[in-house]
Amino acid sequence: MGVSNFYKNKFTTLLIVLIFASMALLIAGLATRWYKIVVYQQTVSLTQEFSFHATKIVRHIIDTDVYPHSGWSVYDLKKTHVFFNAGMAMGAIAFIVGIISLIFVTLKQLGVVTNNIVWHITRGLMVVTFISILCSVSVLSGITNAFKKDYESSQRVTDRFPYCYQACDNKWKGTETNELGDKITFGPGMGWILTVISGVPALFAIVVAFVFKHSDDPLK
Repeated sequence: MGVSNFYKNKFTTLLIVLIFASMALLIAGLATRWYKIVVYQQTVSLTQEFSFHATKIVRHIIDTDVYPHSGWSVYDLKKTHVFFNAGMAMGAIAFIVGIISLIFVTLKQLGVVTNNIVWHITRGLMVVTFISILCSVSVLSGITNAFKKDYESSQRVTDRFPYCYQACDNKWKGTETNELGDKITFGPGMGWILTVISGVPALFAIVVAFVFKHSDDPLK
């Protein structure tokens, strides 16, 4: 078995850049809101914005620029929270595995690691990273049904999250007006979008690692 086809050549450098870019986008995405709901309550002329993170819900009254206390514990959104936690968990796995692959590629470039088996493991880690990112962003598609189930199963009216009723409990993204006349705009936040984008360099890294060959590669 020969040495890696990326041992000290331009493709290894490209690989390092791609993985680094993917991880930077991913960590930024995980730290930013994944879903947002903007509610304009016509009866009281009040606009509120809810930013959903895996660890918290941030409520912002836009008109007065006030951030009242909010969070997952304030509303009965247990089923919905599961999807956000799952997305964050898969994103965390992608980040950890991606960093490990970045370290291995860097060590390969520096000549510290020359074992070809390690190189094959590294390529496998890149695939795991991409799949984890894909699962991370895909899992959020389940929140529509989760919002609906949480609303219907809530034991007390005061515990319900009412702003998804006839809106984000019917579809994932859009603008709706409920029976009270409230205009509700909802959809993915910048964090989810950045996480999706992080999958692009991760995918290109796989292509570079598996397709491009060094001229001295004995396995070419």
